[in-house]
Amino acid sequence: PGVNLANTVAWSTGCHAGYSLPDGDGITGVTQTLDWAQAFARKGTNLVAGTGFQYGDDELIEYSERIYTEFAHQLRVGTGPVTLGAALVKSKLAYLAATPDIKGMHEKALLTSALFGLPMFAVNMPGTRDTSAAGTSIVTSTSTGLGVRYADINVPTGGTTPGVAGGSSYLSGPDGVASNPGEPVLPRFVSNVGVSGQVLRGVGFRGGVFTDTAPVTPLIGAPGTEFGGVQTPFTSTTFFPARMWTTSYFGGTSTNLVLTPAQHRVNAAGDVTATRRAFNNLNLRLFYADSTDTAAASATAPTISNIDASLAGSVVSFSATILGKNAAGADNVKTAWVTYTFGNSGCTCWLPLDLTNLGTDPTVWTGQLTIPSGSAGNLRFTIHAANDAALVGTSDNGGAFYALTTAAGPTLAASSLAISAPPSGIFGASATVSATLTGPTPLGGRTVTLRLGTAIQSVVTNASGFASAMLPIQDNPGPNQVAATFGGDAGNQPASVTAPFSITKTNTSLTLPGPSGGLAGSNSGVYATLKDQFNAPLPFRTVTMVVWNNLNPGVGFTRQVSTGFDGRAALGPIPSLTPGIYFLTAYFSGTFVLNPWVSPSSSITLADPTYNASTSATVSLAVTFPFVGFFQPVDNPLAWNQTTGGSAVPIKFSLGGNRGLAVLATGSPTSPGIVQVACPGSSVIVDDIETVLPTTTNSGLQYDATTDQYTYVWKTLKTYATKCYQFQLRLIDGTIHSANFKFK
Repeated sequence: PGVNLANTVAWSTGCHAGYSLPDGDGITGVTQTLDWAQAFARKGTNLVAGTGFQYGDDELIEYSERIYTEFAHQLRVGTGPVTLGAALVKSKLAYLAATPDIKGMHEKALLTSALFGLPMFAVNMPGTRDTSAAGTSIVTSTSTGLGVRYADINVPTGGTTPGVAGGSSYLSGPDGVASNPGEPVLPRFVSNVGVSGQVLRGVGFRGGVFTDTAPVTPLIGAPGTEFGGVQTPFTSTTFFPARMWTTSYFGGTSTNLVLTPAQHRVNAAGDVTATRRAFNNLNLRLFYADSTDTAAASATAPTISNIDASLAGSVVSFSATILGKNAAGADNVKTAWVTYTFGNSGCTCWLPLDLTNLGTDPTVWTGQLTIPSGSAGNLRFTIHAANDAALVGTSDNGGAFYALTTAAGPTLAASSLAISAPPSGIFGASATVSATLTGPTPLGGRTVTLRLGTAIQSVVTNASGFASAMLPIQDNPGPNQVAATFGGDAGNQPASVTAPFSITKTNTSLTLPGPSGGLAGSNSGVYATLKDQFNAPLPFRTVTMVVWNNLNPGVGFTRQVSTGFDGRAALGPIPSLTPGIYFLTAYFSGTFVLNPWVSPSSSITLADPTYNASTSATVSLAVTFPFVGFFQPVDNPLAWNQTTGGSAVPIKFSLGGNRGLAVLATGSPTSPGIVQVACPGSSVIVDDIETVLPTTTNSGLQYDATTDQYTYVWKTLKTYATKCYQFQLRLIDGTIHSANFKFK
């Protein structure tokens, strides 16, 4: 009671729909029954409730929060105190149980979901607790009537919830959705199918009732990266996925069957809409082996070949060769069947037909089916077989399913495509790709897929059969191609055409700020900015910075820095160089000298696969002395020093150690500089010089190691009387330090 969980990852975005926290539980900082869509709307992302997908780079966050949501639930499971470590482990097991197809992002979510603290600490949550037992198996017993243990199940899968995201639609099941990059988002149903003392090894499809909906725009999963997710077009002309079931053994003590009872296909490659086939129920045959059956581990699944279906009158004769051997070499195929459908005609369902091997060749399995008149062209089927090791072999023609071998197709008219595009373009720019589709006449209203390298866009032709699109040039420079594809339709044959296209590198520019500098060891504050010829910053490119001084051989350094999202590469801290004025030159690719401060120097040639080298940029970089001001008897500005013209004034200062006597600037202007200035008004503080030296004192610069001070003896002139001058100490590091004087 009274614990505030508002700042923990598990609670800060609220709870998954279905995991609500009761009022009056003593917990603050928790949003009651908040689903993912509401939570991430606050973050500005497009995340769908209870899903494993989104647009952009929050995918890992969403996967991790699914684990943390289950962690919040596990804290309320059972009675009494629950240790944090045990709750987190159980939440990861629950995540795995519903995610049998583990991909890289899932692995990362499992690894990054962690608790910072002592996992043996326990919390006894107040309020309502979940004391329900773990979900019981939907398989109560198995039969051995086929010579292998099996159980037939009928799973109701009609309880899906429609959803919309970004103009696309999807279905969500009671256990959320399943999503992978480039694939439609699918509803998920998870059922416990474990049987004590037995191991589920194979699943066979026996049938199901479905409903087709068209046209729909399926929501496609996108990878979450640093640059955001890119949705690729869905292009399967066969129903995907062909197999809507997966087994998961990650549930701890249970075996789970994960169903995704929805399929999608497009009519022609390049279509932006698809047909969605949603199943109201799935009939499956599950095959089990005894957990002590070591021989089963040596067997492989049956192989199916020589598939044939021929029509005589209204009877279809099926035939297939099915091979399977156990570890001893004996035939071990126990059962085989055809699962067939007539699509949208008839019952809009799949049905089973058991096969037999009673002929002279036991490897040939056959069966016959009487079909309704006129339905032969719509018949589609798959073949399944199981052996005594409870393994299932499935042949579905690569997801396209099988049809009658004697069915004649319609006569299609020939079609052709003519493509138009420039011969070349610059990486990062765009190019217009056009195509004209013709058959016996111009083919309007057809979908043509235009491609430039890996950039793809589907366009519907106008009445003249013309389609055009502006495509980004996003492939690496070099030879490439443009292409146009028409997938064909009910009356016209497919057509495609390509043309060469050359991609050239993008020019770049590299800029540096004006002259800069600082103390050795301090941050220089210098950034080199890299942009392309379209003035866009270039991130994650290597800029080489070379610092040297021709007057100081043997001293310099080279630093290679990666640009950030803004295209800037920071020089960073200034190393311990001798104070002075240096050259700072920045390079991006090309040929340049790495170490111009030594002889002989070394050059290097770097080439970027995408961008041309930049013209180098050079500025001056001053490595300065740690000058902190003048010491007495001289006062620093804004004060004024007063003395008699013709006196010898000791100008004392420190440079943080003995830097030698060659610290004053030479050439023009020289150091020190004596500049006449206007005298101050009466309100300005004027302090008399307490100590002057005899006029016979030698002028010039000296260093006293005892006090770590330099002294420059300034012999003023008698002609300075009644006038004001500024003493300018000019150092070889390019800095100027001044003191103001008024002469009597």
